[in-house]
Formats: sequence, C-alpha cells, structure tokens
Amino acid sequence: MKGRTFGKLIAATVLSLGMLITPGTGAHAIGGASATVAYPAWQAGVPYAVGDRVTHNGTDYECLQAHTSQPGWEPPNTASLWKPLGSGGGDTTAPDAPGNLRVTGTTSSSVSLAWNASTDNVGVTGYELYRGSTLVATVTGTSHTDGGLTASTGYTYTVKAKDAAGNRSAAGNSVTATTPADSSETLLSRGKPATASSIEAAGFEAAKAVDGTTSTRWASAEGHDPEWLRVDLGSTATITRVKLTWEAAYGMAYRIQTSADGSTWTDIFSTSSGDGGTDDVTVSGSGRYVRMYGTQRGTPYGYSLWEFEVYGQSPGGDTTPPSAPGNLRVTGTTSSSVSLAWNASTDNAGVTGYEVFRGSSLVATVSGTSHTDGGLAASTGYTYTVKAVDAAGNRSAASNSVTATTQPGGGGGTPVQANGQLRVCGLKLCNEHGKQIQLRGMSSHGLQWYYQCLNTASLDALATDWKADVFRISMYIQEGGYETNPRMFTDRVHNLIEMATARGMYAIVDWHMLTPGDPMYNLDRARTFFTEITQRHNAKKNVIYEIANEPSGVSWSRIRDYAHQIIPVIRQHDPDAPILVGTRAWSSLGVSEGGNETEVVNNPVNASNIMYTFHFYAASHGDQYLATLSRAADRIPVFVSEFGTQTASGGGGNDFTMSQRYLDLMAQKKISWVNWNYSDDHLSGAVFTGGTCPNGPFAGTSRLKEAGVWIRERLRTPDDF
Repeated sequence: MKGRTFGKLIAATVLSLGMLITPGTGAHAIGGASATVAYPAWQAGVPYAVGDRVTHNGTDYECLQAHTSQPGWEPPNTASLWKPLGSGGGDTTAPDAPGNLRVTGTTSSSVSLAWNASTDNVGVTGYELYRGSTLVATVTGTSHTDGGLTASTGYTYTVKAKDAAGNRSAAGNSVTATTPADSSETLLSRGKPATASSIEAAGFEAAKAVDGTTSTRWASAEGHDPEWLRVDLGSTATITRVKLTWEAAYGMAYRIQTSADGSTWTDIFSTSSGDGGTDDVTVSGSGRYVRMYGTQRGTPYGYSLWEFEVYGQSPGGDTTPPSAPGNLRVTGTTSSSVSLAWNASTDNAGVTGYEVFRGSSLVATVSGTSHTDGGLAASTGYTYTVKAVDAAGNRSAASNSVTATTQPGGGGGTPVQANGQLRVCGLKLCNEHGKQIQLRGMSSHGLQWYYQCLNTASLDALATDWKADVFRISMYIQEGGYETNPRMFTDRVHNLIEMATARGMYAIVDWHMLTPGDPMYNLDRARTFFTEITQRHNAKKNVIYEIANEPSGVSWSRIRDYAHQIIPVIRQHDPDAPILVGTRAWSSLGVSEGGNETEVVNNPVNASNIMYTFHFYAASHGDQYLATLSRAADRIPVFVSEFGTQTASGGGGNDFTMSQRYLDLMAQKKISWVNWNYSDDHLSGAVFTGGTCPNGPFAGTSRLKEAGVWIRERLRTPDDF
C-alpha cells in the first residue's frame, strides 16, 4: 500500500515528445531552426514515464523508471530514476575516497569529525558518514557532529563520497574516538508534568513525550502554526542538552526555550532547517520550564514527538540510588511465560520504574511491581533480577534472583507452540514436524502512520480474539519510513517482533519497498537492516523475512539478482527462517505488467527455504489473477503476504464473493495469507473505524468496518495444524 491514505502506485503511461530534442541545458534547437524548446522543471508529486525529460538546477535529465516523484527524489539524488542527458550509459566513475578523516572534538554524548574533500570527474554531491557499519548521516560539507552517544564509549567512523549518478567512493581512513565520562548530566524531564498548545486526539497527550518510551507520542492539532510542548522540571535547573525524537510530522523551524515562571521565555536554540528524525542539541541555559516552540511544520500535518528529553543538572544533583527491590518471586508459569512480582523500592526523590532482567538481558521496563515475561521456550529454566530507577537516572543494586522453569509444551496452545520452526518442504510451508500448514493473519499499516494501532491491547486482541497465526510488520522504506530515521524504525520492528513472540504468533518482517519499484535502490539499506534484525532474533522460531514487498517497473532477473544479494545477509545469522521473495509487477507474479508465473518457474532464485509472494485485491484482480495463483501454487512455493477484499487502491467497495473464491483456493492448496490492514485508516481496507486507535476496543465487532467483520470471522475458524 502507498501513502498515509493513498492507494497503490499505478504505473505511468509512457509519453512521447513527438519531436527530436537534443541535449542541452533547458532550451533546445529543433531541426536547425531558431525556435527553442525548454524541458519542464522537475516537480514533486508528478507522475513521470520512462523517457520523460526535465530540467533541474540547469541540468537536463531523462526518466529511467516510471514513478510519481516525491520530495527528496530530485534527479541528482536518484540515479536509478534519472540520468543526465548526454551521459550515454550514465556516469560510472566513483569519486576518490575522502582523506584525512579526523576527530575535532568530543563531549560525553557526541563526536565531531572533519575530512578532506573528495574529487570526482563530474562533481561530488555529498558524503556518507558511518559509525561502524551503520550509516548515521549524509551531509554536503566536510564535517559533522554525531550526537546522542553514550559517555565513556569508543566509536569508530569512516566516510564515503558520492556523486550525482549515485557512485560511491571507497571508504577513507577510519578513526576511533572515545566519549569522555559525564558524571553530572542527568535526564531531568522523564515523568515530569507536561502541557501542550493542543493535541490531535485522545492518546496523544503531552505526557506521552516524557514517558520514556518511543511507542507513545504527543501530537498537536494538524495544519496549524505555531504549536508548543513544555515540561515543568519542578525547580530551576541548568540545561545542557535537549533531545527531540520526531515522528513523521516534524518541525522544520522551531526554538528551544527556557523560563523561570512559565510566561517569560528565553531562546537557547533555534533552527529553520529541521529535517525530522532525532535532533540531539547541545545548549546552555537555565530555568524551571523548557519548551519546544514550533513555528513552521515540516509536513502538512502537525508536530509530533515520540520523546522530548531535557538533560542538565538540578541544584545539588540527585545522586542517591533507590533501595534494591525486595522479595522478587515467581507468581505463575505457563509453557511460554513466567510471571513475577516484587516489593516496592524506596528513594529520596521517588522511584520512577523498574528494570526486569532475564539473565544479563534487560527484557522490560515497567512502572509497577509485577511483570509477565512471554515468548519463552517450554520446559526451560530462566533466572531473573530487578533494579529500581529514579527520576535522575540512578539505579539500585539488583534484587535477589529467582529461577523459574516453564511448563512442558503439550501441542496445541499458540500457533508457534503448535508448529515451532517453519520450513519450506517441496511447494508447501511445513511445521517442525513435517506437516503441511496454512498460516492466516493480518498486516499492519505503515509504521510511520499507524504505529499507535499496535499496542498491548490491540495485539492481545489479534492473538486471542481474532485468533491470528501470523502478524506482518510493514515497515515502509520511503514515504516517511525507514530512510528518514533508520534507528527509530528498526527499534519499532524489534519491539513488534517481541510483542508477536510473546503472544505466540509468527512475525513477518516486511521490507515494504514500494516507490521506487526497483529493490536495488534500497540494497544498502536492506543489508544494514536485515543484518541487525537477524543478529538479534536468530534464536526465535517465529520470524519470517519478506525482503521486497512490491517490486515494479523492473525485470524478474533484476529482482532475482537482488534476492541473491540479500538472502546471504540473512542466512549469515539466521540459517533456518523462511524467506519471502517479492515478484514482478507489485508481487502479482508479473500479471499486472503483462507476464505470468512462468518467468519465476523457469528462472527461480538459487536458494532454499524460500517462497514467492503474490498480492491481490479482490475487487480489482479477478479470474486471470486467481488462475495465475492456482497454477503457480502447483509449480513454486507461494505465500500471499498481502491481499484485500477491495480495489487495488486499498479502498472502494468490497467484493466478498471473489474474496471467498480466493480463500477457498488458498485453503485447498495450503497457501498462507495475510490481510491488509490492521489499522483505523479511513479507507475501506483498514479493519477499524476511525478513531479506534490507540484505545480500542480491538476485540469483538463494535469498532469494525464491513471488511473487518468479514475477515475476523474467517480468521476465527479453526486452524488445521
């Protein structure tokens, strides 16, 4: 699916200029005459076809792939979409490597770097800064400060140069810097009273931005400037740093201000070039009140912050940790969970929460004195401790430890308990006992828009009331998704995998590339993302990887080449999980671009334990698509990782008759399926009515649209495990 409430991308019709135009710089002679023709200027929001020509910043470009342009996709930035006219096959010469990378300064939370400029046959357009193997910034200059780091920690950096054609240099020299210790800076804002100029709706209150979790957020009313969020620190403090973690709706122009009385404000930071993501700002000021005062939105929406963190020193600085939690005890076990409780700690200022450790791993942070740790293996022993935390960030000593053994598994139970590690056997998906099975479940909408629909209550309902076997985690790459804030979106996926695991559901990690339709465009991002995801979750039995949501406008051989590069990245850390490979023409097995399944049958991906995806929308995709799915399932392993009962836009009327024909076929041939989508988007394909998220109710049918009632009823029919 595409956009906040938009439908699928429809390939643009190729246009013909109907005349010979020679390359130049915007004005062109025709047939030797004195008349000239100017190519139109590139614009965002325009559907471009292959062969279309535009001018941008004095250079002419020709379109290589049909697409609808978006802000940030200017021709110099998207070599897979545009080539400069007169460039023939395009510039393939990479810049030389940046030289003399050096550390120019450090603080307890940042490292400042500089390097010598690279040279290129056409021209360098920017530099990519890597912390280890992670891309942390793309800049146009030759210096950068990497913020949000941990004190007393070593970090290693390299830099690559890139040019307008997308060529990247080799990495320059590496440098390592260690941040100094910081014994004085304290997080002051966590859990403090917060107010705001407005809120978008219930569930987006100001307090959500100071609660210490990036699964809740403050959001202002949409379409209005100025807007503000302020926190009351309780007493005058010295402010040294402010960290803003933006949702997709960010502030382009905003100020950080302090006040002694909440009415007279002093600016300690301002910017007019905010670009979202995380802003970690070093400041100098003092006051009891600190606020973000937004004067220009970066999107048509409002302002939205996952977290607003204020750091500094309170008078005297609280350095006294809470007492250790007492009497940690086991209050219950199942085959997949351990329930714990403990006695409250005391503190001179007040305990704000507790950290629960399984062995040496932090598994939960809670505000109460109990927790249930889920997603465990049956008949297995686990050891726990708990620490208390106060508002100044002081941590207690660990509590007493307790060890609990989960109960034996007896078959049945959750889908994961019943089936264990899945694998592809022949043309079917099989459980760890070798039985052919069919998974049925729901897909999230984009995590940049509807993350608020994915919480404890909604996923409890999905697992226990809807009885879903599988949950697809749809992380868009463009359109305000992963590329805007890789750290935040990767963490969201980590969190949702854990939530699905705790409820015994399978989790599909959906690399939701859509526009551009060439999966190679995001190859480096995919390598980075899947490396981290597989390193953390390779011991789980319930994870499935979908490596390319809906390729379009490219050949099957190019999709196949992409799969050959990404599958080894996953297999390096997770040799057992099934992998889903997208197919041509929006994962229609080529049908939507005039092909069929034979291109995959005759030239399959050279890898084992994989399946090929097929997507359909029943009101748009009739007998031809149904017949293709039926034939394909007899020749290759197929997984329907997305379908709707509506049109291909994700909206419009439902065709339940055709939908049922698809479901009957998939039941007959053991084809697993996932329905789009588990959100309260206004289109008919979203199962919940508007305003359901984040508070629900999600169980039952009181907040369901017509399609939601229909699909829930079918999910609740018994599985054949």
